Amino acid sequence: MSIRDRYASLARPERLYAVAVVLVAIAVLRIAGTYGVYNATWDEPAHLACGMELLQLGQYTYEPQHPPLARVSVALGPYLAGIRGFTPRLGSMWNEGLDMLYREGSYFRTLGLARLGILPFFLLGAVLLWLWTQRRFDRLTALVAVLLYTLSPNVLAHAGLATTDMAVTVMLIAAVLAFVAWLEAPTLRRGVLLGLAAGCALVTKFSTVVFLPVCVVAVLLLRWVVERRGWHGAWAVGPTGRRSLGVAFVMAFLVSWAAYGFSLGPLVDAPGAAQIEEGGTLGLVERLAALPVYPLSEMVRGVRAVAEHNAEGHTSYLLGEVRDSGWWYYFPVAFIVKTPIPFLLLVGIGGALLTRHVRTERRWQDAVPLVCAAAIVLVSLTSNINIGVRHILVVYPLLAIVAAFGAASWLRARKVAFRAVVIGLLAWSVGASAAAHPDYLPYFNALARGAPERILIAADLDWGQDLQRLGNVVRQRGIREVAIAYFGSAVPPHHVDAQLRPLEPYERATGWVAASVWRLWVDDTDGAPYDGFGWLRAHEPTMRVGRSIFLYHLPDTLAIGQDSFPVLP
Repeated sequence: MSIRDRYASLARPERLYAVAVVLVAIAVLRIAGTYGVYNATWDEPAHLACGMELLQLGQYTYEPQHPPLARVSVALGPYLAGIRGFTPRLGSMWNEGLDMLYREGSYFRTLGLARLGILPFFLLGAVLLWLWTQRRFDRLTALVAVLLYTLSPNVLAHAGLATTDMAVTVMLIAAVLAFVAWLEAPTLRRGVLLGLAAGCALVTKFSTVVFLPVCVVAVLLLRWVVERRGWHGAWAVGPTGRRSLGVAFVMAFLVSWAAYGFSLGPLVDAPGAAQIEEGGTLGLVERLAALPVYPLSEMVRGVRAVAEHNAEGHTSYLLGEVRDSGWWYYFPVAFIVKTPIPFLLLVGIGGALLTRHVRTERRWQDAVPLVCAAAIVLVSLTSNINIGVRHILVVYPLLAIVAAFGAASWLRARKVAFRAVVIGLLAWSVGASAAAHPDYLPYFNALARGAPERILIAADLDWGQDLQRLGNVVRQRGIREVAIAYFGSAVPPHHVDAQLRPLEPYERATGWVAASVWRLWVDDTDGAPYDGFGWLRAHEPTMRVGRSIFLYHLPDTLAIGQDSFPVLP
């Protein structure tokens, strides 16, 4: 049987569909298998509280920097299970979220219900990836793309957390796919779909405000370069296209406004009395902006808050250095060390083959995943918020298509060596992903050489996720007293059944000491040099709990003081 005949037999639709469904089902089981391993990461209680506020009270006041769609999805499961908050209000979104989680001893049940709210986005991502890749290439390429998507440790990690990153990844994919379809045939129907997808992406995370326009520009540039019909021809869509584009904007506006409950509000806080007395044009503008009559006022305030946050920066860590302003090369470094090596190699193969393919076939649509991934990484170089590869998570499904194109091309090659290389890389991908279970969140490839804290920390390694594991170790070892320097929003006494004493920077301790990686290397420096736990790093840890907590046993007996963590009722 020839290679072509073997491929035709393998590519029978019912076989490939069945394999794709099995791959997704296995990934779902792997994701669900992490629910009881990790306690809530830093941001999960806050997202739960904000979503619950909108579901229960019909308002969205806690924090404007994240729009509501993913948060409502997170809160929906607990809400339907009868879990409620805000009686009385506890003053912050973290306290509200923690109160709902720890109430009545149902911590992991409530947390699991919240995390289930992100699983539909993961499933939608697999469907979109299949449809996009099958339409542009063939079913074998689509199957490989789904395989690589379901094997990605970063995708699996954030598909299993009650946060916004997986949701915006999939909504951005949907918006880019809808834009490409609209650009090919700008009908009214496709304009509606474009507006729906873009609106959903906007109300999932405000990185859409940057990433989606950048992708649109990249796609238009790609079309212009490939078709060589002039810049005007790259975006000319005719009268019907212009009407459908107007429909898309209206639909995006309505979807976004609906996500906020069709509320009206001010664009800015009301000006003070002194400002009002000054009068003048500025005072009039401020007074008008402070009127509670504007739709999407929460979105306007949220985008402005994100811009201010980026201007101020965020405490970040890279290669042993701490900054508030970030590094232009943060995301390239994070991508290289947080991505399985076989995936990187397949992307290289696919990128080279896809570039040659587009030059030959003159089909600009085929290169959209590659140029959009490149555009997103490029614009991310300017970000001052460097707290995790999760902020460019969308490049993984995009590059899965690129890698799949290269893999499928070599699988059909006549040279046995090419097929052997691809089969080896795919097998390596499967092995690397399986070996990472259940620690997808702190996954690093071999380039980190077993000490990832030398390179990245933040949400890439330590997001407060291993406190429950520490409690398991303490129980198994019969440890009764621990000094702890924990980084996270979880409440230690609820997870660690021992007498605990908070350990502050520069404070010495003996006996059993547990410290989060972030506290050991970074903590909150406010721009000042920091070595608050340098004395502790000088000791050899007894063990590493999960990936983010070091447990030490230091000579002499630890005297536990009266200090204690607050325990929520």
